[in-house]
Amino acid sequence: MDLAKVTDWATKEFPEAFKTLPDVANLAVEPKGNRRFRLYLGVTWCTWPKESSSHLLYVGRFNVYPGSCFPSEGARVFAYVTLDSFRNSEPALKVRYVGIAPGTNYWVDISHHLQTMHWGAPFCAMTNGNPKEGQPLITALVCWYLLAKGHLHEIEHYRDFKSEFKMACIKMRDASRSQHTKPTHPQIAVAPQRNEQGSPKVAERHQRENSGADNAQEVPSSQLKRARRELDEACDLIEESNKRLKTEIEKLQEDKQQWEATRKRLEDDKWTLSKDLCRERETIKSLKKESKIRKEACTAMEKRAIQAEQKVMTCEAQLEKEKEITVRALGEKARLEIELQDLKPAQNA
Repeated sequence: MDLAKVTDWATKEFPEAFKTLPDVANLAVEPKGNRRFRLYLGVTWCTWPKESSSHLLYVGRFNVYPGSCFPSEGARVFAYVTLDSFRNSEPALKVRYVGIAPGTNYWVDISHHLQTMHWGAPFCAMTNGNPKEGQPLITALVCWYLLAKGHLHEIEHYRDFKSEFKMACIKMRDASRSQHTKPTHPQIAVAPQRNEQGSPKVAERHQRENSGADNAQEVPSSQLKRARRELDEACDLIEESNKRLKTEIEKLQEDKQQWEATRKRLEDDKWTLSKDLCRERETIKSLKKESKIRKEACTAMEKRAIQAEQKVMTCEAQLEKEKEITVRALGEKARLEIELQDLKPAQNA
């Protein structure tokens, strides 16, 4: 949808609510310029998405908290439109947010860190103290303002734009009625301008002017109620976090007791195993001594067995000699008996 189609549709569907939107002539925009760009808490520099709007729309300020990447309070936040395309899926229109701190000359992407945002008008009317709930309405308003300013040719690949933009206009109308303000062209928050070199003096002067303008405005009761509600929600979150931490601490203490009991049991087992090991070592020493004695005995028995075998062999040799002598003696005896028999007839004759 281009500007003419969106204007014609909104004028026919919800003319009263559509008229309560701030005049586009009062919008604060800024070109991307040649400033560098990186992710929140990132250390490497990135390039801008190819399909994105050339200008950025001022939407508020980023409140610094411990651990923030911004060096000081009052970092200005701008929004731009881009098309995210993924493989095997249709591209989708997305609104991303970048911040720039006073005295710096680079953009920081804070699209996923909007919890501490202080939204300017008319975006603050979309949140009602719940930035997550009002984010789709803020997205629709950012697209509309960039389209009306001429920095966006048409709104496409945004399926819920009509319903979300209509709801944003209705919320703006309700907020205008509750604050008893004029329904046409309320004043929009304007961001301080910067030169391309990001001079700290210029940034300081604009910051003083904005702080004076903010102090000069009367704080509406709805904003006070919203701030009080935000504080109550923050207190509830802190209380829940404390309860959760207390439960985790108790669980850790129980785990500590269990680990202490386990450590004590392991130490007892270690002492018992040490005693068993010493006893086994003594047993091994005794067995080694006994084995040595038995080995020596075996060696002596082997020597005696060799000696006995030698004696047996000697006896066998002697027995063989005795056998030979006995055989010779028996032969001699037989010869003598034959001779004796031969001599007997001669004696008888």
